[in-house]
Amino acid sequence: MATNCTSISRLSCNITCDPAGCADCDEVNLTANATGGPGNYRYVWSTAETTQSINVTSSGNYTVNVTDSYNHTTSCYQTATIYDS
Repeated sequence: MATNCTSISRLSCNITCDPAGCADCDEVNLTANATGGPGNYRYVWSTAETTQSINVTSSGNYTVNVTDSYNHTTSCYQTATIYDS
């Protein structure tokens, strides 16, 4: 009897901020980067948006829940600071 097993790494995420450290920005782009799991990631942000990236114009803490095709979920967060011009 032949058995094929595939090891799938644990689902995790991080958020990148672009532009990073901008002192004169009125908007930043936050992008969730998911790794592990079987793929087909779904994103739900604390802003209710469901895309991989969001643009934010207000300072605050932003959270994204990432779910893979096995319905495993992980969360990550990023603090964004928008400077008044």
